Amino acid sequence: MKPLKLTLTNFGPYVAQTFDFERLRQVPLFLITGKTGSGKTTIFDGLTFALYGETASEDRSAASLRSDFADPQSATTVTLEFEHQDRRYRIYRAPKQTLAKKRSHGLREMAAVAKLEIFAGDEKQAEITKVRDVNLKIAEILQLNRQQFVQIVLLPQGDFRRFLMSDSNEKEAILRKIFQTQLYQRWGETLHDYWKTQQKEITQQQTAIEQAFKRVNWKPDSAALENELPTADQLKLLKAQQTADQADLQQLEMEKQQATTKVQVQQNKLTAGQKLNQQFVEFQQQQQKLVDLKQQQTAMEQQAAQIKLLEWAQQQQPLFSREQELIQRRQAAEQKLKAARLQQNKWQQEFEQLQQQAADLTDQQPLQKQREKEQILLSEQKDQFEKAAKTQQQLQAKTHHVQQLTAEIQTQQAVLAKLTEKLTQIDQLQETLPELLQQQSQFKQQKLQLQQFKEQLIVLQNQQQTNQIASVDLEKLQTELGEAKQLLSSQQTNYQQLHDLWLNNQIAVLAAQLSPEAPCPVCGSLTHPHPAVVTTGKPISKAQLSAAEKNKNQAQATVNSLTALITEKQQAQIKQTADLKQAEQDLIQQLQQLKYLSEPLAELTELTKLVKEQLNKCTTALADVTQQLTDKQQLINEKSQLKKQQTDIQQNLTALQTKFQTKNDQQQRLSASLAEIRQGLPAEFADLAALTAHLTDLQQAIAGYQQKVQQNQQQSQQLQQHLASGASLAEQTETDLTALNSQWQNTAQQLDVLLKEQLQTTDRQPLEKLLQQLDQLPHLRQQQTDYYQQLAALKAQIAAQQKLLQDQQPLDLEQATQTLRQLQQQLTAVADQYQALYDRQLLNGSLLTEITKGQQAIQQQQTAISQLAQLVTAVSGHSEAKLGLERYVLRQQLIMILQAANQHLQQLSSGRYWLRLHQERGNTLANTGLEIDVYDDHVGQVRSVHTLSGGESFIAALSLALALGEIIQEQAGGVSIDTLFVDEGFGSLDRDSLITALAALENIESGSRMIGIISHVELLRAQIPYQLQITQQGQGQSQAKMVIRE
Repeated sequence: MKPLKLTLTNFGPYVAQTFDFERLRQVPLFLITGKTGSGKTTIFDGLTFALYGETASEDRSAASLRSDFADPQSATTVTLEFEHQDRRYRIYRAPKQTLAKKRSHGLREMAAVAKLEIFAGDEKQAEITKVRDVNLKIAEILQLNRQQFVQIVLLPQGDFRRFLMSDSNEKEAILRKIFQTQLYQRWGETLHDYWKTQQKEITQQQTAIEQAFKRVNWKPDSAALENELPTADQLKLLKAQQTADQADLQQLEMEKQQATTKVQVQQNKLTAGQKLNQQFVEFQQQQQKLVDLKQQQTAMEQQAAQIKLLEWAQQQQPLFSREQELIQRRQAAEQKLKAARLQQNKWQQEFEQLQQQAADLTDQQPLQKQREKEQILLSEQKDQFEKAAKTQQQLQAKTHHVQQLTAEIQTQQAVLAKLTEKLTQIDQLQETLPELLQQQSQFKQQKLQLQQFKEQLIVLQNQQQTNQIASVDLEKLQTELGEAKQLLSSQQTNYQQLHDLWLNNQIAVLAAQLSPEAPCPVCGSLTHPHPAVVTTGKPISKAQLSAAEKNKNQAQATVNSLTALITEKQQAQIKQTADLKQAEQDLIQQLQQLKYLSEPLAELTELTKLVKEQLNKCTTALADVTQQLTDKQQLINEKSQLKKQQTDIQQNLTALQTKFQTKNDQQQRLSASLAEIRQGLPAEFADLAALTAHLTDLQQAIAGYQQKVQQNQQQSQQLQQHLASGASLAEQTETDLTALNSQWQNTAQQLDVLLKEQLQTTDRQPLEKLLQQLDQLPHLRQQQTDYYQQLAALKAQIAAQQKLLQDQQPLDLEQATQTLRQLQQQLTAVADQYQALYDRQLLNGSLLTEITKGQQAIQQQQTAISQLAQLVTAVSGHSEAKLGLERYVLRQQLIMILQAANQHLQQLSSGRYWLRLHQERGNTLANTGLEIDVYDDHVGQVRSVHTLSGGESFIAALSLALALGEIIQEQAGGVSIDTLFVDEGFGSLDRDSLITALAALENIESGSRMIGIISHVELLRAQIPYQLQITQQGQGQSQAKMVIRE
């Protein structure tokens, strides 16, 4: 795959930039150069996004690469043309983005778009437009996913140099991501976690056994030995205690049963005594109750007499009720007769009034006949009145129509005048439209400039705040440096004093050990007249001296570190301050050139305030001009419609005038016809309405008379019927009343005889009182029955109780209770001993089972976990070989990479170097398995890659990078990628190493491969003639141009 042309629109720092790689088709090496942050690596992001819809790195989304300065209505797009296997492809992509609506206010969400065109020569063979289909087709064409493409095409040279020098752990982490061997890592971690879980379970089981022994309820004589005995002996002791407890438990069970029997016998005796004593008490109570019942005998006899009288009243109740019923019926009949006679008199009066009304209606018959004749005559003249009325209505309609036409003509004339005036105004507005459009364009350009200035000011203010924070940090560092220097001086003085004392003491020790005539180790003298002696004070040890020296060295290192850090930060702050000042001056100069600023302002806050005010003014003016343009454009757009309305109104006006003349003529003819009809009408009626009203009055008078006659006849008939039925009703009521009086007299005589005989009076009031008390009769009867039954039962109970108790005496309950309490206490003591021993045996039995099962489980698990530990050690690499499973797999991959890398390294180093894996086992896991050595043919020895110079290490790292790309291509099916980008890694090289690296790149057997170097190093700009130079334009924008130097 070789790129031909890349076009970026609103992508990163590029507004509309095309990179023509076809001009570099025959160039083996070219340079992409520019300042840091100018957008060099963005070119590769554009290539990756065009192919895969994603950026080159994981930490940036495609949507985040939309330019901040992009117009809200302009989309972010990428177009790439490339060749692959003799075919040409053009792919277009746009990320998901939010754009302003073009024809209305507001925003719209745009989905991601992709289109792939496939060409054979100049002929398009296919076009794919769906994102998913495009992604599948690209994967089919290149046979690479995004990660593989980035690893092959973009070589982060610094990363490969770090890989070359890193230890085996770091190499393993890098290769794991490339070859996706996380499965082996996860397998090892899973095995290790499982082993730890098994170990934890055994520990938990051992802890559980220890805790179980702590919960054992030991005998007092065994508890003292519990913590001193091992687990096995404790287990034997526990089993022996359980056996002894079982025998003691059986003995206590027998004792408890005997004590229970004694308590039960005494309890039965006490219960029988309590029952006997209760019977004596009940016998005395029954005798007293019999005396009380005999005292109620007189009252019971009086109650019996009352019951007899109530029973007599109950027998007379039907006759008394019959008498009361007859009295009520007689009173009702009398009231009914009285009401019938009153109604009969009322009906008679109404009948006489109706007869008088009938006579009056007979007198009005001549007037009624006259009305009927007049009605017939006027009905014949009504036709002429109706004709006149019809003509009058037609005349009024025509008159109204003529008036409407007159008003409509006047309205249309007014509308026509307004339209003519508005069309004249529109013609005048068209002349001012170009001037407003120019103002709008100027305001838009001015607003865009001010928004860019505002963004620059925000960046400058952030930089200013950063500088202020850096100044505070620098002051803190300088304070720390002063404190560190004071500490260093103190530590140096302390060390020097201790060192001098230690030397003096050492000399004195040597002097004390000198033999006579032995040469002095200091001066060589054979005589020692004044040997050194130990100074007074505490002796100084070597450890104290070493500690003082270590403190001094640490203080010196701190001072050196702080000094270097302060120097670095001071230089960085000076540069940042200068850059900020220069950027501020450039901004002020631009504001002055554009007339936004007359005199320079000292503070960024003042500049920010000025730009905001100008931006607000510009926004307001732009909105005002835009509104004027909208209003005027709307009027201009209405011009053709208004002209059409003008023509339509003129035509309509002509038609209305013609219609008005016709209707006016018809109105005049109807007016003449109406005058002629009115001459033949009677003079007493003004019009048809007056005649119709008179006829209506006549009809109502005729109908009213006829209705009165009919109603009089009907009412008279009804009253005659009422009078007949009323007379019959009164006669029947008088008959009924006579019969009721006879029945009442007979009933009253019978009741008088009965009352006289029983109560010696005919007064009904005593009988009524007795009848009101009848509801008490059942209760009184029940009291009589209960009394005599209770009396008989009590006499029988007393006789039986007297016979039962005649040979017995009451029991001493207090003595019996005391005896029972003593026996219960004895039972409780035995039961407590039994329960305590039972609880101890039950608890210890459960713990014995738990401990036995735990020991059996530990024995079973220890065998399995031993085998698992060996497997975990082997897989994780913590065995003697220090080579885990994943590292073994990656070692084979690294061997393949080194084999491919050596082909390039032999070419680049002229056959001097050869990379190979380090064969010896390292001291630790971190330096075993993936260490790399280099064979140097000039000296015939193998040495560490750490001994390579900067240029040599660059060549070795480049060989590794190229080899990795080739391995990935082979694993992807042998796909061919003819483009390579080397990103940075040159800034850390010195001049000689840089020249060596550049020569190595030029000597690569690239064939048709195109290699691009991404760097800002000046020496590369001087050495490489073909360059893509990226220049920053301000406001976050960059521009690229192709430079070819001879």
